[in-house]
Amino acid sequence: MRKRRSLLFLATIGLIAAGLAPANNASAQSAEIVLSSGPWEGTILVSGAYVRQGNGDLSVAIIDHSTIGLQATVGANGQITSGTMDVDIGWTLGTNVTSIHPANIASEHRQYGTLSLSGTAGNLVAGGTVTWATQVWDSNGNFLEEVSGEKPTEVEWTFAASGHECGVVVGTIVDAKGLGIMVSAAIPSQTTAEDVVTNDLTTVFHMWPKSGVVDVAELAKTVAIMQELAHSLLTSDEPLDALSVLVMVNSVLTIREQIIELQLCDLIPDDFLADESGQGWLEEILQIILGRVLQEPEAFTAQDLISLLVTSASHGAVGPGAPGSANQLLYDGFESALDSALDQAVSNSDFETIIDIAVAAANFGYTNLYDKAVAAHGGGQ
Repeated sequence: MRKRRSLLFLATIGLIAAGLAPANNASAQSAEIVLSSGPWEGTILVSGAYVRQGNGDLSVAIIDHSTIGLQATVGANGQITSGTMDVDIGWTLGTNVTSIHPANIASEHRQYGTLSLSGTAGNLVAGGTVTWATQVWDSNGNFLEEVSGEKPTEVEWTFAASGHECGVVVGTIVDAKGLGIMVSAAIPSQTTAEDVVTNDLTTVFHMWPKSGVVDVAELAKTVAIMQELAHSLLTSDEPLDALSVLVMVNSVLTIREQIIELQLCDLIPDDFLADESGQGWLEEILQIILGRVLQEPEAFTAQDLISLLVTSASHGAVGPGAPGSANQLLYDGFESALDSALDQAVSNSDFETIIDIAVAAANFGYTNLYDKAVAAHGGGQ
């Protein structure tokens, strides 16, 4: 039964951690950004200018306006199952063509329509047909009707997410097929034998969950579940499971970091981490878990205890300078537990463990424990 309970415990913690993906509801644990399932929306902003010069010819395109919005439904695997991109983008093009015949031509362009969305955050593809409307004038201001008008144009634009900030996934265009200013936006500045291209166009897309970046009520429920699991450790008569405890501590600290990130982005209240009495929810949970461990330190190896100490200290929850008298008690408790583990290691002539404890003692300022471990190791030599 103990093994079954531990697996259930780990599965529960895993679900909690998965439900608290980083602030943007997009997993960024690897280099790839994966959108969470559900409805998303966003915008794409195009601005700047594009200049091509060569063989005496000059063309300059300047963005006049861009209104591009998107709506998408994302499946469980991060794939967009359906979506559209509403496009309305305009630009002015001025040319001075001398290689064919002397001419100065000005034109206004607009592409508009609705494209279909597919792919993932790392390969977001918008494809379909847009209407390309063009109005052209010569250098004397005469409207050139024969080269003006509207025509359907097939396009395919590919965007890639590059990061996320405060709940919003951001990225840029990486490829474009067809005709229009977006093709120019995907071309880098370059110098060739024929042309000098200066591309100052910027194309940035932003996406966010339609339901909002974070559901504070659901987040509170998650913390409540963590509290219940922590309190269950106090009432359980089963031996502690080291792996379960390590997973739970990591989950609590991960949630704590994510909540702090959300607070910095003003997405949840500053007092979210505290209950009505002012007691920090996650600090209380952590103190319960680690306090239970220190009641039964013999259930853990010295390496387990060191891992718990290092993990907690790396988040500022335990260690020299950590706020709160309870954290100081935990800090002192780990020294006592490691001291007992050192006695056991000396009894077993386990010099590798003695070295591990000596290193931990040096890192965490346990001076007496360090001296004792060094002396024990020296005695073994």
